Amino acid sequence: LMVTSSNGFLQLFSLDKNYFSYSMVVEQLKTEGWQFFGLSGKYDDFETHQQAYKSFSKSVESIKRRQVEQEFSNGKGENKKKKFDFKGEMQKFSNEQDAKIKLVQSVIPPQSGITNNIQSAIQDNIQSTIQDNIKSSIIDKIEDSKQIKEDKNEVEGIIENIPDKK
Repeated sequence: LMVTSSNGFLQLFSLDKNYFSYSMVVEQLKTEGWQFFGLSGKYDDFETHQQAYKSFSKSVESIKRRQVEQEFSNGKGENKKKKFDFKGEMQKFSNEQDAKIKLVQSVIPPQSGITNNIQSAIQDNIQSTIQDNIKSSIIDKIEDSKQIKEDKNEVEGIIENIPDKK
């Protein structure tokens, strides 16, 4: 009965979790203090403790703030962190982009002649690049096949010169 009631007491106040949490914070604060005292670690670049004090204070306050946030967010309060809505954000982004495109189209008058010329130039450039790549590939294949024929003839000549042992 005593074990059950003590276990219930521990569970009710989360003493075991709080102990580990406080122990971690104490160790972090000790480490921060010793680094500041010795001007080592992240305080290595400071010449004096007076120069490092602002950074030290900021680090200590950050550790304390994280500890308080953790203490009050572990099931003792509402989790106010909002879940990320990917679909909603994508829709919002898409709507923003569509609005920007419409704005640009309303400001810049359509000039189909220039657009057609640019499109034609791009197509011609792509076609010539593809043709050049195909030609280059075919030439490489022909050279490879010539080399293979030469290698075959050389191997056949070597084989013919091998004396038969009969």
